[in-house]
Amino acid sequence: MRSYSPSLDWSSRIWVVLGAVCAMMLCGYLVASGRRSYEAMAVVVAAAPVLAWVALARPYLMPYGLYAALIPFDNLLSVGTTGTLTKLLGMVSGIVLILYALRQKRFNPLPVTVLMWGIYATWAAITILWALDPSSAIQGASTLAELVLLYAAISTAPLTRGDLRTVVLAGVLGALAAGGYGAWLFHHQENLEIAKAQEQLARLAIQVGNRSIDANHYADSLLFPLVGLIVWTLAAGAWWKKLGLVAGVGVIVTGIYYSASRESLLALLIALLYLLCVARRYRKQLLVVIAAMVLFASTVPDVWLRFGSSLETGGSGRTSIWHTATEAIHSYWLLGAGFDNFANAYDSVYLRGYQPYAAGWHRAAHDLLFQTIVELGIAGLILLGIALYQQFMLVSDIGPNDDLYDYRLMTQAGMIALLVAALFIDMVSYKYLWFLFATMTQIYAVSRNHARPLS
Repeated sequence: MRSYSPSLDWSSRIWVVLGAVCAMMLCGYLVASGRRSYEAMAVVVAAAPVLAWVALARPYLMPYGLYAALIPFDNLLSVGTTGTLTKLLGMVSGIVLILYALRQKRFNPLPVTVLMWGIYATWAAITILWALDPSSAIQGASTLAELVLLYAAISTAPLTRGDLRTVVLAGVLGALAAGGYGAWLFHHQENLEIAKAQEQLARLAIQVGNRSIDANHYADSLLFPLVGLIVWTLAAGAWWKKLGLVAGVGVIVTGIYYSASRESLLALLIALLYLLCVARRYRKQLLVVIAAMVLFASTVPDVWLRFGSSLETGGSGRTSIWHTATEAIHSYWLLGAGFDNFANAYDSVYLRGYQPYAAGWHRAAHDLLFQTIVELGIAGLILLGIALYQQFMLVSDIGPNDDLYDYRLMTQAGMIALLVAALFIDMVSYKYLWFLFATMTQIYAVSRNHARPLS
């Protein structure tokens, strides 16, 4: 099998240099105009040739690496009516990776998971025909289709072990930035007052202008990078490397603890217990990690207060939502109420049953299983189960003696963590879940590459 090089040929380099010269001339003209909008445009134009060079030579660094790093900040990065910056970067990443594969004249064989997720997304689109609110179903199915298409593009584009490290590292660096930002924001007095006013507990509340990030989604987006960083820490040989990685783990964990997300803490604990069961080489270190995190959690009493209040509030009304969801299943179990229509189905049966904790009207499912069977019916639930099983098993053939084994551990443990969290929140259309899925397909592709890859 032919190896490949990601470098540019000389003709491509000449065109990039000429483009850079023209861009700098245009940049000078725009800055000279004195208008702020033009200055911002000038920065983009000036950076474009460099970004184009990197995208052609190292597409897993730019734009896909930037996309991965910005996922925890997704909801803060809105760009008008077009969506978010991460959405735009995801679209550009898919195009760049396909062009990269065409340029290399090499495509990875598509794993069965691409087919399964494609069937799942197709069924979600079909339910638009009988959805309670077709417009909501169209919007939700479009988002899901975009994620599946990006997933397919990532699955088919060639990559090396070095590219794989770049992708995971980008996700980890983004989580480090998000964890540090969350910790700083938590101690900001204005933010602390908002959190206390909303929750009566000192809990992280991320809000910038009219944009905000749900504390649970914020914490959940850090789970896979955190598990990956923990595995890297366990595998590190030199003490100074291990010490630096431990500091990084501490930053991300701090952000999660300040979010006071019960589901994320539970998911992290179960992921660590999974690693304790399957990663024999790291068991002693994992016991230390689990003990250290439990000790650290004891220093944040508001987290335990939220766990203690679960019985009083029914998990912030979740048990009442699920009780109403069981009523909705009776009506929509066969074909579903339409994708992204759980709230409408919930409203249609809201008055049928008693709610011990008044959850109110038009609520999200807060559970992947309830959401799926109510929206997509029993067929959708079966398709989801098959797709998730195939996704988890995709990297299971990588043995302990393989140098990709640590990547298998971090992705499978990360997937378990996110599936546990998905039992308490809606997650199927969120980028951080699909970033994990895409990383698993990349590990699969590298493991199936019998040529000696460049690293």
